[in-house]
This record gives sequence, structure tokens and C-alpha cells, in this order.
Amino acid sequence: MTIFVSLHLWLFQAELRFPHALLLYPLGIAASACLNMVRIGALLILGIEGQPDLAVGGFHSHAGWVMFTAVALGIIAVARRVTWFNRAPSAAVAATPLPPLRRDPVAARILPFAVFMLTALVAAAIRPNPAMFYPIRVILLGAAFALVWLALRDIAWRISVGLKGWAR
Repeated sequence: MTIFVSLHLWLFQAELRFPHALLLYPLGIAASACLNMVRIGALLILGIEGQPDLAVGGFHSHAGWVMFTAVALGIIAVARRVTWFNRAPSAAVAATPLPPLRRDPVAARILPFAVFMLTALVAAAIRPNPAMFYPIRVILLGAAFALVWLALRDIAWRISVGLKGWAR
């Protein structure tokens, strides 16, 4: 979490208010520690209740990644939404609103992949045999595609062959 917060502070230093933004370190570490306690408690309950293979095989590492991702996204949300941590947005940025999710070409490219990866991670964390969740994963992935279909349809797709510009 320390490395993640450091990277975020470095990449977005122009948008963040220092020294206020340095409080993201203890916030991230505290949230990570709390969720780690929940994860270890759930791990013990799984082992005691007779599912040690699930506890050791999938839940231990996968739940850790899910919780790390949740804390990382939470840190980003806090840093961007709480005005005490960030500088006031410029008039140019505030005047140009983001497109809705259904029409956002960046979200259209990222959301289906994120849903695919997240469902794989969650399925592996909660069942020793994640293959039984394939139908649910397909439905969720289809829903993600349906949500951003208008933006995907408007993208000018092209396949580039070769490595132009790489060899000089």
C-alpha cells in the first residue's frame, strides 16, 4: 500500500495538495490492515468449518488481491473527491464534463476486461473449482459489453501489422 500511495502521489502531484495528501499513507495502511484482519478471520473460519483446501488454495491469495484493489480504488476516490486532499479544479476542467459511461470510449475499452478479470478473481477466491461460475461470468461479461456497446460501435477499430517505427 505504501508503494501504491507513493506512486499515486508522484503521478498526480500537480493535482494533490501537499502536505495534506501525505495523510493518504496512514489512511491506506489502516484500511489495508483492517481488511487484512477480516481476510485472516475469514480464512480461519473457512479452515475451521471444514474447507481448508479453499482457505489455503484460493481464498488466501485471491481475497488479498481483491481487498488490496478495493483499498487502492478507495484511496484514489478519496484523493480525487475530498477537496481537502486535492487542489481546486481549473475552470477548463470543470467546464468539460465527462461523457456518460455508456458513451465513454475509454471505459468501453477497459470495462469488459475489468469485469472479466474481477469475476475470475472472485470465482477463484470463493470456490476451489471456479469453473462452475463460468455461466455467471459470461452473463456479467455480456452485461458489461451491452453497457458500453454504443461506445464500442463508434470506435474506429484497426489492426496494425508489423512494427513500424520500432526499427530505425
